[in-house]
Amino acid sequence: MSNINSFKSLSLDTIDEINKLTEQAKSLIQIVLNDGHDLSCGFVSSQKVITGTLWAALDIVYQIDNHISNAK
Repeated sequence: MSNINSFKSLSLDTIDEINKLTEQAKSLIQIVLNDGHDLSCGFVSSQKVITGTLWAALDIVYQIDNHISNAK
């Protein structure tokens, strides 16, 4: 991830986009945490859901990092 000092040069639009992406990542993490509900799809399927969700969250983190890098 980029250095925190990079945030000084971010536009409001970029900050809004980062905030949206952060909310998406939080939602994906909630899928994995599952809010106490049963995934109801078996162990192997659950692993696939968790793995896919983590990859999606990682992609969002890369998008956020890209926004920060482009602001330099």
